[in-house]
Amino acid sequence: MVLLMYLGFINKVNTMTSTIYEARIEIYYFVLGTTPIFISFSLLFWTLFWRSSPHFTDATSSIITCFAVANGDVVIDVINGVWNYG
Repeated sequence: MVLLMYLGFINKVNTMTSTIYEARIEIYYFVLGTTPIFISFSLLFWTLFWRSSPHFTDATSSIITCFAVANGDVVIDVINGVWNYG
């Protein structure tokens, strides 16, 4: 909240910060609603692929890998890593 107030003084990012400030309740509900789904998928992939892929060796690496895949960073690496699971 303090960061948004500080960035409000910078004209180039004022539009962005005011938008985030106005939508803070909706953003909070979105994060609150999607976090259990994201954690559930991460734990599911950890239990399915912990033997076959180095990306899912523990819960932390599984969460990091799922976050990276959701952002489109390492999609091909993960697909190639679990391809032979079959």
